[in-house]
Amino acid sequence: MLTQHLIEKELTVQVNLDSYSYLPLNNEIVNFINAGKTLIEVRGTVSLNSDRKTIEFIRFLRDVTSYGCRIDWSGIADSYFPIDLISHLYPPISMKGIDIDKVNLWQQSYRFGQFYLRKGPNFLNIMDKRNYRSPLTYTIGDPVIYSLFEKLNMPVALNDNELTEIENEALNVLLHHKLAISNNNYVIGLPYRIHKWPV
Repeated sequence: MLTQHLIEKELTVQVNLDSYSYLPLNNEIVNFINAGKTLIEVRGTVSLNSDRKTIEFIRFLRDVTSYGCRIDWSGIADSYFPIDLISHLYPPISMKGIDIDKVNLWQQSYRFGQFYLRKGPNFLNIMDKRNYRSPLTYTIGDPVIYSLFEKLNMPVALNDNELTEIENEALNVLLHHKLAISNNNYVIGLPYRIHKWPV
């Protein structure tokens, strides 16, 4: 039993929300996985509300989920937070502030590959099978939306003029179709780039 505990500990990466100035980026997550880590354990309570840290955590959770890696985390959400939009990401162990039935549904219905994108030459293919809507497939060849998804891989500040006028128009389309999430003055893309085929 002690040996099993030590093995599990060796295969775990701990991320402390209080001591990190930023959450691990995609290349760091890849390094964890290449080192044989099978679980990322988030220490501290994640707040899902209207600040930048929420969007940054969604980015981190999306990137971890994209590799099919387990992540243990707990949170508290403002009652207005659109939890359905992130139900394709690895679910929390516990979540306060929202209906327990929504949390249970997220935990029970989560599976890898519910909402992802694949890149082709000058086009995107997006599969959306989140549990609150009928399955949808998008094939996007528009060069503005294509490049916008590249930018939305990281949080984008809407009030810093990071997006052009035409990109802002495209962003409104993405938000309307729930392909991105906006939280106060920040926005990020929601589908993850898939790194292995869902089974």
